[in-house]
Amino acid sequence: MGGRFWYVFLSVALVAAGLAAGVATWLEWLPCQGSMLNGSVLVGGQYLNDFSDACLARMDGSDALPLAPGVLWARGLSALLLAVGWLGFASRLRLTPVQRLVVLLPVVSVGWYAVATWLAPALGNRSLWDVTGPASIATELTAFVAFIVIDLKLSGARARLPSLIGLWAVAAYGIMHLIIDYLVMAATSDANWDAPPGTGYLTAAMMVLCGVLVAVLGWRAGRAGATSVRSGDPVLAGVATPAD
Repeated sequence: MGGRFWYVFLSVALVAAGLAAGVATWLEWLPCQGSMLNGSVLVGGQYLNDFSDACLARMDGSDALPLAPGVLWARGLSALLLAVGWLGFASRLRLTPVQRLVVLLPVVSVGWYAVATWLAPALGNRSLWDVTGPASIATELTAFVAFIVIDLKLSGARARLPSLIGLWAVAAYGIMHLIIDYLVMAATSDANWDAPPGTGYLTAAMMVLCGVLVAVLGWRAGRAGATSVRSGDPVLAGVATPAD
């Protein structure tokens, strides 16, 4: 298959993962339906109505088990799609075997996160973070190492950027990514005594946006690489990564 196929493959996986994450977030915040914008900068920090008791409970313990039906399955599916997308894409990158192995490490940690999420209800009366926290930390660490390898070792500047963007999205359930989501939501809402309603949508939107960028930038990189191969240009040769 052509190199551009793998950019599209990763893009589709990221968009699908973002949609699954959006469904999980919607299900998680269903108790706050009708009061999602309370305290938000979008309404000038006003409280348009009262939070229900169920919504307050969700805000005070947003990852407390059990979560709403379907949340864990949708979130686990989202993580699995990220792992599958990166496995297919990164295994085709033009790197040495050792470098490729390092770049593929996030597949293990993200897959671990997916399995831990699905198994969470069977692991006792604990918060979701207690169950998935180690996998989330491992995801961030492995993605950071993979980021360095791609940035330093992947040939072709045109191919490097979409690869790094894709990796950023693949690490969406890493601890720093989750903290960024929370901090942004807390900074834009007065209802931030714990988790503001809607926390998680930013992560879902980021996956979708990165998926679109990977498709656009990757398609251009693949086209430039194909052109260089036909013309025999030694400067641009190798841009069409993943490998044809």
